[in-house]
Amino acid sequence: MPKLSVIIASDSHWEHIDDTLTSLENQTVTDFEVIFIRPQIDKALADSITEFCMKAEGRFDITEEDALVPKLLNRGLRAASGEYIMFLTPGDFLPEGSIEGFIETAAEKADIITGRFWLNSENSEPGYDKNADSIVLKPQIDRFSKSFPHFFEISCRIFKLKALEKHNITFPETKHMYDYLFFMRAVLSGMKISGCPYGILYRKVHSLTEGDIREGLPTKEGLEQTLEALRQIEELAQLKIIEETGIFEGDEYYIQELLESQINLLLNRFYRRFWYLDAKTLKLLKAAVYERVEKLTESRFARLKDEHKDLSFPFIYGSIDEAVAEPTFSFILDVTKGDITQLVESFYLQSFPFFELFVKESVVDSGRAGNKWLDAPNFVITPDKNFFGLARSHARSRTIIVTKDDEPLDAEVLKATHNAAVPNFLKAAVFTKNKKEKSIRTYLKNKGASLSDD
Repeated sequence: MPKLSVIIASDSHWEHIDDTLTSLENQTVTDFEVIFIRPQIDKALADSITEFCMKAEGRFDITEEDALVPKLLNRGLRAASGEYIMFLTPGDFLPEGSIEGFIETAAEKADIITGRFWLNSENSEPGYDKNADSIVLKPQIDRFSKSFPHFFEISCRIFKLKALEKHNITFPETKHMYDYLFFMRAVLSGMKISGCPYGILYRKVHSLTEGDIREGLPTKEGLEQTLEALRQIEELAQLKIIEETGIFEGDEYYIQELLESQINLLLNRFYRRFWYLDAKTLKLLKAAVYERVEKLTESRFARLKDEHKDLSFPFIYGSIDEAVAEPTFSFILDVTKGDITQLVESFYLQSFPFFELFVKESVVDSGRAGNKWLDAPNFVITPDKNFFGLARSHARSRTIIVTKDDEPLDAEVLKATHNAAVPNFLKAAVFTKNKKEKSIRTYLKNKGASLSDD
């Protein structure tokens, strides 16, 4: 029986599987099997997997017609024969000593082992996920009084298969939040958690696609399923607290940690993607956040308020029109050549979403700005004649910034510009500085440079 089963189950991104195969070939140990669970894919990609499987025992490929991801993951669970299991998606890259590190840590007999997680996404700065790293450095979790897992990714974790089977933990067959429910049920079942600083996963591919909540963009369906998942885990945590202590009062450390993490998730995954929300979704989101805020202790509320001060939290806009009327930044896009579709898209993927864009009518008419955001209420199509004068006279923000190149923005540029403690007239310079610095850091890290996140 192999020590570890690596399960690669996904409905997409198989065009990046060669990176993952290369990293598995280069591991320093061989005591692991690799299981591919996938829908039909391009023949060339399937041939790469077949060739990989023929090189060693314990590698096999299963094609499933139903591509709902949690079903694929559950199929992998049933096929696994290792003592521990690990889930990857195509494009994930394990440095050569990672599996050896996980297997050595498994000797401690933990049920869940967390490694270090690197994220390198399109148009955003790569680096350690700090929430994941805190679990590595402080791995032992007392479910009700100490460190709480704010990081719910199942990648870069290994799970003891018998412990999952003992507590009947599988993936719920839903489009969203299946990984959150899987992991939190495991934690609340009392599984022992340990950290593995030498087990590292480097996510080289993490593309943002419209309508897919797993990749960061909100839909009403995604929000509803997210809220249902959060409700289930909150109720389960309350039951566990009552079971172990005999009483639930609401200010217990664990439940407060849980509420804080849920509010963070709702703000980061939904409210910071403001322009993807319609009126009904925004109303539902606002109610859900405020419902949880009311349960927080004063100290928790103060900490959360400080963390999201750029959003003026706890204030949340009740409508798109309110936000349109009060933009923090007014951007005048004066890109004379080339396509600016990706630049425009990168604005709408900013973690600080309160801005307006002024774009020349000729740029829009030529198709250079794409079609996706032309009807957005903060996208202002402006006549070419006296473009700057008209844009400045109609700008609703005190901070007007002109940008002349088509380089897409990293996702944190506007947040960093907003948070900079400088006079208003210097914000344009801060924006330019952040834009260049973050782009350079991203470029260097894409090339493999090791840069500090400080």
